[in-house]
Amino acid sequence: MLAGVTDALAVLHGKGIVHRDLKPENVVVVRDARGVEWPVLIDLGIALAARHNGKPKPFGTPPYVAPEQVAGKAIDGRADIFALGQMIAEIWGGEVPPRFGLGMLRRGNAPAPDSRKPDQRSRRDRAGAQG
Repeated sequence: MLAGVTDALAVLHGKGIVHRDLKPENVVVVRDARGVEWPVLIDLGIALAARHNGKPKPFGTPPYVAPEQVAGKAIDGRADIFALGQMIAEIWGGEVPPRFGLGMLRRGNAPAPDSRKPDQRSRRDRAGAQG
């Protein structure tokens, strides 16, 4: 199903359209006459409105919104790819990664923790680094 979503995004992006609100609720599965199931992207209202707006606005649904989208910067298809990554993480891990959740909207564009700083590494990583 996820491969079908990527195919649909490729078609949209090829036409210069960014969905801007990709989330599980906006992917429905339909079955054709042969019984084959296909994912269909729905709710393109934001994409189409934004395409004719000229000035980017931070549309979208947290936690699937890309950081540049939250900041109100110009976006392209990579914002949809970010949202797809969030969906994949949710499917495989049972939840959306928390550092890209609602807290991102409250804190603005706070940088992600630097995993190279010793105080932010796990206890196991610190133990391995000591010897």
